[in-house]
Amino acid sequence: NIVAGYGTSDLGCTPEVQISCNSCQPTYCTSTTMNNESHADRYFVEPTNCTAGDTSWEEHTFVLNWQPNELTTWIDPVMSWDAKGNLVKVEPKAEPASANDRPTWKMYRRQSTPTWLAVDDYMQQCFSEQPAADAPFDIGFKI
Repeated sequence: NIVAGYGTSDLGCTPEVQISCNSCQPTYCTSTTMNNESHADRYFVEPTNCTAGDTSWEEHTFVLNWQPNELTTWIDPVMSWDAKGNLVKVEPKAEPASANDRPTWKMYRRQSTPTWLAVDDYMQQCFSEQPAADAPFDIGFKI
């Protein structure tokens, strides 16, 4: 799920609303890729056992990979390392039958994700001196 937002002249994302660079004005447009009527934006983690109480979930590995114009997430992927211990490959795990067509991974690309593209005009208008499309991940850092 990619949630994107930007400052606007009035609260909401209606066609009448204009982009606003005023950081003090508490109005904004936020949008999400999630569609509550579809399983397309949901991931399969595991079947939930509600009779188990607070311990209904196992421990899982979530992986996020942000590259220029692309964001990928996996749940419990298959990872491979080289002889030096460097991660060299991440692949989706086999989809269990209980997943009911819900994926264990999801990739978003900027050019095909309308909510991600919606922020472009705001960034160009309000932060034209910093046009990096991949901020804050355009500068190397260590987590």
